[in-house]
Amino acid sequence: MALMECPECKTEVVAGKKVCSDCGYPVMLSQQDVEKNETSVPKVLASKSEKKKTSWLVLIGLLAIAGWLISTQITIFSVPPIGAVPEGRTLIISRMDKTNFIDSADAMCERIQDGVNLLCRGMALVAISEKATIYLRLPYIEAFYLISTNGKTYTQASTDAAAEPEPIAAPSTVVLSDTPAVEDSVSDTPHDSVVAVVKNWQEIKRNAFVNKDSSELSSVLTGQALADTEGGVNWWSNNGNFYAIELHSLDVIKVEMLTPTQATVLAKISETKDNSVQGRKMSTYEATYTLEKVGGVWRISKIKAD
Repeated sequence: MALMECPECKTEVVAGKKVCSDCGYPVMLSQQDVEKNETSVPKVLASKSEKKKTSWLVLIGLLAIAGWLISTQITIFSVPPIGAVPEGRTLIISRMDKTNFIDSADAMCERIQDGVNLLCRGMALVAISEKATIYLRLPYIEAFYLISTNGKTYTQASTDAAAEPEPIAAPSTVVLSDTPAVEDSVSDTPHDSVVAVVKNWQEIKRNAFVNKDSSELSSVLTGQALADTEGGVNWWSNNGNFYAIELHSLDVIKVEMLTPTQATVLAKISETKDNSVQGRKMSTYEATYTLEKVGGVWRISKIKAD
């Protein structure tokens, strides 16, 4: 005979009785109810546990698939602040054969050519712009760049390689200069002469890159600046990627005459860039021009954009 405990007075009651014989508590549980309760509760708990376990497995599986898709189908591509992109950029692009999950032009050059130079960097950017789909453009995040290069930085590529191309402007905005070089005249001071060279350079530079013609560069450039820019024009001619620039203003901040034949000009430049890597964007930056006077003619020997 099955017994059960009265919930009220704890007296044992024969299963099947409706009330407790001791305290009269309405015990509404039969022997069948006891057996049903004993077997159904564990089943319910087991069912809930199995459903919870299955949900977690499904979630983990989905996360694993999403992680695999992200790591194999897209690339976080870091473009550090360099000459043509002074503010830098982080791009989310479609995965290419030679790109890693987190990558940069400098990292690609290290892997492919065992070294970084301006020409390789520029070619990598062109390959990205022409062959990859750009899903998202973000501000420059240095952490991604350092991950891609294993902590290395390349602030200045080797000068014996061709330079990356400088921005070009639409042909409609180009005005060819009639003065190939600037010499000191009786009325001009050295200060005026070096400023005129810097302004003249803006026009000649645009003509060189738009027309892919470097013949006028030596009229205002010499030394490293000439070698880098000639390399850039040649690179642009061979690759033909679109990069237009519209100059809004050039304000001279400071002119320093170091010697009678050496000077520096610090200028603030405002321009709108339009290219296949960044899209269209207006930017303002400062550039330092180092000039040398050779044979009575001032020419730019070095250009550094901050």
